[in-house]
Parts: sequence; C-alpha cells; structure tokens
Amino acid sequence: MIMPDFIQNLRCFIESIVRVELGKYEQTTQKENDEWLTIEEACKYLKVSKTTLWDMAKKGVICKFYIDAKPRFKKSEIDQAFLKVSYKKGGNYEIS
Repeated sequence: MIMPDFIQNLRCFIESIVRVELGKYEQTTQKENDEWLTIEEACKYLKVSKTTLWDMAKKGVICKFYIDAKPRFKKSEIDQAFLKVSYKKGGNYEIS
C-alpha cells in the first residue's frame, strides 16, 4: 500500500522538476524572440502593411521604440501583445 505522504512528496517533486524545465524553455524562447525589428521586418513578421503597423502602435496594441532616432519593434513584445488582442469583424481589433 502506498502512503499518502509518499504520493504528496512525489507530486511536489514532479511539479518542481516541471517548473525548472519550463523555466529553461521560456528563457530560451524569450532570448530567441528578443530581437529588435525594423519597420519593414515588423511588417513582414506580422504580415501587415506599414499603415496597419503604425495604427497598431498608435492604438497601443504594440510598442514602438526609438533606437538612434529610428523606430524599432521588439519581437518578444509583439508576440506578447497578440496574446491580448482580439480581432473583430471588418479588420478592427481591441486590447482585451
């Protein structure tokens, strides 16, 4: 017969290992996506026009930064932003 304490300890052990492994994956993924995109690169990545990109930045959907007086977009922040955006009929979008 398996003791309840053993099961609880095993569960905690497995959860801690999973947390560590997921943390490694998230750090790797974040580093891969932590690059600065030019306007053209951001448009290509999002598959949108420059007008749409500027509209998204103006509405606060994505953040625009300036590096050496040139607009740049952080790839990881674009990815994060689209987790919060919902699209409506007619091409409109809103931040949820």
